[in-house]
Amino acid sequence: MRRNITLAACFVIAVAMACGLAWGQGIFVPMYSATHPYSLPLTTSVRCFAMGNQEACVPDDGFANPAYGGLLTEMNARVRLGNVNFDHGPDLDLALTSIGFPIDPGDPSDGGMQIAVFNTSSDAALTVMPGTTDPVSVKMAERDLGIMWGRRCSDRALVGVGISPIMDTDFKVRDPATGTPLVLLRGKVVGGLRLGVVYDISDNLTFGALYDKYKEEVKSSGLYLGLLTEWHFWSEQWGAGLSYTPDARTTLAAELQRYELKFEIGALDRHRASWHFGAERWVAPQWACRVGTNDGSVTAGLGYQSGSGKWGVDYAYLRNWAGKDFKPLFGSSDTHMLVAERHW
Repeated sequence: MRRNITLAACFVIAVAMACGLAWGQGIFVPMYSATHPYSLPLTTSVRCFAMGNQEACVPDDGFANPAYGGLLTEMNARVRLGNVNFDHGPDLDLALTSIGFPIDPGDPSDGGMQIAVFNTSSDAALTVMPGTTDPVSVKMAERDLGIMWGRRCSDRALVGVGISPIMDTDFKVRDPATGTPLVLLRGKVVGGLRLGVVYDISDNLTFGALYDKYKEEVKSSGLYLGLLTEWHFWSEQWGAGLSYTPDARTTLAAELQRYELKFEIGALDRHRASWHFGAERWVAPQWACRVGTNDGSVTAGLGYQSGSGKWGVDYAYLRNWAGKDFKPLFGSSDTHMLVAERHW
């Protein structure tokens, strides 16, 4: 989903390697950098995905900007399921479970925390690598744990920090006829963090920004790769935007997101930026409609809240999520997400 799954980055690595080591580092390095390898942004709520995949500036109980932990006043839990369906290649099944809570309900100054567990996996699908004609079997999986804390530091400002102590990726390419391992990749996080800030410019205009930087260690082996080797990858990302609420039933948002990727094999300093626009309108007391654009691709969704406000359901659709990175490999994609949430 943008931009941003570690397993997606590892898949692109494997694509380059599977086409033969003779490709050289001139092909290997740029292909590895096709996607941002940090999946903590996937903790962004389904509501924000439907509004163009906002990460930094739209307040919600499920958030990617850790500063919004400072708004938590009650406990909430959510379970989210999703699927990315490509024209060809492996489809991805997504699952996220998260819980948010104030540190001390009696003292809002202590802020709040969000803990999210994310898992994604694919079927073993046949795919033809770029530059080759023979299909290979591809299977991948990823597991992540994200912990974020935020607090209010003034009447108008929130700050927060997030870490991902667990971020493990498995990626396998095999010969479909014999089962011979061609490419085996296993990555894990070495260290990093995410920082966030939110500032209310006025009663209906909010500025939000986030920054994160992570280092990963990847072990690679297989027939195409030779003996077991280890290498490192660094990612750096920031996002900043504005959300505007002209009335109690409407929210508009615009956000710029940018990342930089660095790889220790060869020289690499690659940048990429994307724009995200979204709108939400509560068309009835309990129903909301949402639309947006995610790096030029359409997003849409619906939301329902119970009359008591204690539970709700949200749905989001994204066309060509991370399309600029995946489309050359798998064609176009359709992503569907559904979340159920409960408040106490």
